[in-house]
Amino acid sequence: MSYMKKYHSLIKNWFIISIATCIFSYLLWALMDFDTFVGTGVTFKDLCFDIVYCSFYTLFSLWISISLGNIFVKNKISYPRFATHILLLLLANSVWAVAFENIFDNLWHAGNDVYWDRLYIFGLIATLLTMVNACLYYCSILIRKEKETVVLTNNLLRQQMNPHFIFNSINTLADLIEENPVQAESFTLKFSEIYRYVVTHLDDETVPVHEEIHFVKNYCELQEISSPHTIHVEIAEELEICKNKTLPLAIQMMVENAIKHNCHTKERPLFISVYCHGEYIIVRNVVNPIKSTLPTTQKGLSNLRLRYSLLGKELVVSNDNKYFEVKLPILSKS
Repeated sequence: MSYMKKYHSLIKNWFIISIATCIFSYLLWALMDFDTFVGTGVTFKDLCFDIVYCSFYTLFSLWISISLGNIFVKNKISYPRFATHILLLLLANSVWAVAFENIFDNLWHAGNDVYWDRLYIFGLIATLLTMVNACLYYCSILIRKEKETVVLTNNLLRQQMNPHFIFNSINTLADLIEENPVQAESFTLKFSEIYRYVVTHLDDETVPVHEEIHFVKNYCELQEISSPHTIHVEIAEELEICKNKTLPLAIQMMVENAIKHNCHTKERPLFISVYCHGEYIIVRNVVNPIKSTLPTTQKGLSNLRLRYSLLGKELVVSNDNKYFEVKLPILSKS
């Protein structure tokens, strides 16, 4: 199927460039000798002949462009390769213009004046085709590279994101097994449900907001098992039925980030709010930072910011030392 699409695209480009070349040759002819152009006129037979003539000329031009591109460019783009490709393509198109015009002159004996006129016209066309073919070729490579980069970057970011949460949960479970086997069993069941969600959406670019919220609530229940009555998370009801999209684990990561960087005890619990405002899902927590000599890397936040930027969205962070707030852009339905 991919080969069919590729050849269909080549045939389409060949047809468009052939017609454009024919029209361009008429325009050049009119600019060079308008009186002769008007006086001679173009019959239907002449038009058909010129289209066929231009089709054969552009067919070779496309073929040589692709061949040289495969030799000098392939998947590597550099200025020396680019310059070599352009120069050879221009030379090949110019040589082909001379050769093709000589073949035409030998078959139809159009005369010396016509020969030089057509040679000049197709010399200019050769230059134009070189630029067009090179631009098409390099644009296709750059577009493909950009798409591959986005996909690879997204995959890498997701792979960095998932183990972080899993390892933290496993460490908590290990502590609970020693301290409270009954709670450890409850934690294991809840953790298996959460892990199923993570695995299911590992390769998804987006997930429905209501599914992510259900996941966040399960995560909060795990935190309640491991640290009872120290964290209060308030989630707006409208988010539980929201069918718009968000990034997988985005809300959970921000809740986890708040828990990780702030003190939370039974005497002074941590309050976190998750609600919707305009085009954002907002995760807001009271600031009560853990006193630590180690600097924070904010890797999770940077990871999330980059993932949103790959979708053309911007994550907004604000901190007035009383409240820390992260605005996660709501993604439209897909």
